[in-house]
This record gives sequence, C-alpha cells and structure tokens, in this order.
Amino acid sequence: MKNTWHKFHRYYFSFNRSDRNAITILAIAIFVVLVGIIILPYLVPQQQEDFSEIKALFKAWEAEQNEVKATKQLTLFEFNPNTIGNSDLDSLNLPFFVKQNLVRYRDAGGKFKNVDDVKKVYGMTDSIFQIIRPYILIEKSNEEEITSGFAGNLNEEQINIPNQIRNDRQKSVSSAIKIKIELNSADTTDLIQLPGIGPVFSKRIIKYRDLLGGFVKKEQLLEVYNFSPETFENISDMLTVDSTLVKRLRINFLEYSDLLRHPYLNKEQVRGIINRRDTAGPFKNLSEVASTQVFDSESFARIRPYLTCK
Repeated sequence: MKNTWHKFHRYYFSFNRSDRNAITILAIAIFVVLVGIIILPYLVPQQQEDFSEIKALFKAWEAEQNEVKATKQLTLFEFNPNTIGNSDLDSLNLPFFVKQNLVRYRDAGGKFKNVDDVKKVYGMTDSIFQIIRPYILIEKSNEEEITSGFAGNLNEEQINIPNQIRNDRQKSVSSAIKIKIELNSADTTDLIQLPGIGPVFSKRIIKYRDLLGGFVKKEQLLEVYNFSPETFENISDMLTVDSTLVKRLRINFLEYSDLLRHPYLNKEQVRGIINRRDTAGPFKNLSEVASTQVFDSESFARIRPYLTCK
C-alpha cells in the first residue's frame, strides 16, 4: 500500500504546478458529480403521480368482468319454448346443443303444442326432460282453451263463437293469474317471481335502482345491463312504479363526487351545476338548472325527476 502511495506521489509531483492544479480540479469535479448522482434523488422531492382515476377505471372494469361472469351462471325458470327469446334462452340451464336445436326446430316451422312435444328436440334426453318439465309453460290457443272447457260435445256453432268473446275469456284468465310487483319497494325475492328474472337479474335490477335513486317508469329496466326487450315485454304488465319513493338529489348541497354517482349525470354536467351554484348562489328552481348550457332538452328530461332545489 505504501509503495503504491509513493509511486502515485512521485508520479503526481513529476507534473508542473499548473498540471497538478488541473488534475486536482478534475478529480474534485468527478467526485462532486458522483456524490451528486448518489444523493440527488434523496434531496429532490419526487412528484407523486395521481393514479386514483386509473385505479377507479380498473375497479370499474374488474366489476364489469365479474358482472359478465355472473351472467354466465345458468338457472332454471319457467319458459315457453314457443316464444322464449334468445337472451333468456342463453340464461336457461340447458346444454348448449339442446338450446341450439330447439331454436332450429322452431325456425323450421315446428311448434310445441304440449309439454311432451319438447322431447322432439334433438339431443333432449329423458333425464334432461324430467328436470326441466316443471318449468315448461305452453299456452293453449283460444280454440284449444275453449274446446277443453266443454265435454267434447261441441257443435260447429259453439266452436265458431266470436273471437272477441274468446279473447275476453283469455284476458280474464290471464289477468287472474298475473302478479303485480312494485319496482321501487321490491326485493330480490319479489323480483325472482317474474318469468325470466333469476338471481342475477334481480340483484342487477336492485343495484341499478339504488344508483338511480328509484325508477320513475318501468321502461328504465331496459337500461339494466343485458336486459332484453323480450323479457321486458313478457313482464311489463306485471310491473308498477311508485315514483313517490324516488330519492332526489339535493343539488344545492351535494358535492361533485355525490352528484357524479348518478347514472344520468356526466362530469361536464356536474361541473356545470357546481360552477353555476358557486358563482350565482343556490338554485331557486329546476328551470335555472335547465338553463345551464351543459344540458340539452333530452338529457335534462331524464334527470329532472331526480333533482330538487330544497
């Protein structure tokens, strides 16, 4: 070690004074740079990136994926093989090839006149049929219904009674067996009673109702994720809506995040409400809300039942 130091010492002092000064300054500069590289990250505060929005988007995507997975949970429910739509059929707990063959049979002009006719579907085994048999509902035609109501001794005049009378009878029978569900007070147990509404859709309806604050009309069910028009048509007459149960948004008091949770409000509209409230004071009536330029007539008509200035 000493020999090395002596060699360096002799080598260093072999340069003239100006060269030695230059070497010293260069060494100090290199040392400062190296030290700076090491300690600078600890001295300069690192700017924290805001990933909250990205995390929120990821959570929303994850929730949607879970929702999609949930829809793949098949259930058994009452269905008419002559009229069931593709969306409801996808949710029915039957082998895929059986459902596919059922549709093909129907598209080819086939019709199921009674429950046992479902056995005609290619791939329908006895074990599968026995499981689904209690869930098969096949409505009789008007003539079949009337004929079955007599002892079989009908003459031609009786068989050809006016269609209006037969239709009235059918309506009275069907209305007697239909249930009524009020959407804003129903729970999942109530909703499951509706044909085509299983556990997945009942939970999804309740979740969307909570986001809205309640339904103001039953057609809003079509806004529920993957809710088919066919299902709505089947249950529409069984539904009622009490709009007095709707929870309204107090726009003079709620903050940005509270307003943004509503499905009918976007960021631009919420900012418009907050900015107008901050600059001109509380809203006196909903006409003032409509006058803000962030709403068109259609979007305001949708959100109006959910707003209050009180």
